[in-house]
Amino acid sequence: MSLSVIHIRNFEQLVEPFLSKLDKTFLSFECKNLLPPGENYGSVMLQVEIKVLNRKNEEEIVHCVGKTVPPNNYLWEVFNTKVTFKSEIGMYQKIVPALNQFGEENGVHNLMDFFAECFNARISLDAESNCVDEDALLLLQNLKVEGYDVMDRIQGLDLDCTKVLLKNMAVMHAAPIAYRLAKREEFHKRILPFLVRDTLFSPEEGFKRIVIKTASKACEQYPECIAKIQDALNIDNLPPLICGDTFSTLIHNDLWTNNVMIKMIDGTPQKSIIVDFQGIEYDKLNQECELATKEREFVHLLIMFNPILTLKDKAKNLAELDGNEAPFDENSLHKNYYERVQFVVTDLLKRGWI
Repeated sequence: MSLSVIHIRNFEQLVEPFLSKLDKTFLSFECKNLLPPGENYGSVMLQVEIKVLNRKNEEEIVHCVGKTVPPNNYLWEVFNTKVTFKSEIGMYQKIVPALNQFGEENGVHNLMDFFAECFNARISLDAESNCVDEDALLLLQNLKVEGYDVMDRIQGLDLDCTKVLLKNMAVMHAAPIAYRLAKREEFHKRILPFLVRDTLFSPEEGFKRIVIKTASKACEQYPECIAKIQDALNIDNLPPLICGDTFSTLIHNDLWTNNVMIKMIDGTPQKSIIVDFQGIEYDKLNQECELATKEREFVHLLIMFNPILTLKDKAKNLAELDGNEAPFDENSLHKNYYERVQFVVTDLLKRGWI
């Protein structure tokens, strides 16, 4: 296989069910890494090309994206992979279908139309297993082939793109609320089990030191902020999960430029797709609208576990990371990182949020 750099075991077994629905026959597949180092640390993303035979007995290619687990134990702990990988599969295979069905029942066709199509998924080769292992795989539609792309992460989304995204974001928040109010018992059975807060990971001291050192350089004008960052790195300081509030709903928890794909036609955004649901949980909807307004979100903005503004040649490979280092240091970050952090810190101080 000329493109193949990743081995996927029993791949045909995973794809056969959805190919049969399309009246296609599996022939072979090729895959390679989809993203360069530093673009994603919570999983390994694969570009997958499946060669099939269609009903006319002609060969064609089905383009997919495969999402697999991180390559080392440390990253499994950081991202609580045993929980979050199942949550993301649940989002595509349980939550979205349930909400789409709910929409149809109430006269709204294809309510959740801002998700990539999920072809299939597994947590293990063992069909009886309930534990995520190294053979876990989520197979999704390749959105780039459909004309979608990620916008410049340093520039962020412009006004037109933001308007397109906000419409989808509103539906993503409102639909689960409506579902819960209309079908409370089903909500607790079909949706809530996948919205578990990720509280497993507590950063190692070496990791914390790097974060504090880097943040100190970026925030040297505001030394009072450093203690806040230190507190926020303590997982015990997370606020309690809110379950009884009327406006509690499904929260993405990492809704930024890299997790939104926009389809542009003649320079105008037509549609957006939201991706990466490893961090979903059940909380107040204003959590999503107050990006970086609380200590927890502020620290996520600073570290994110992936180097948002790290120079490309300084980004670390997934397999290189261990518990005493961050995927960046103060010497590898782009100068825009410090400018952005200083801007955010100034704004948050004015608002009294830190």
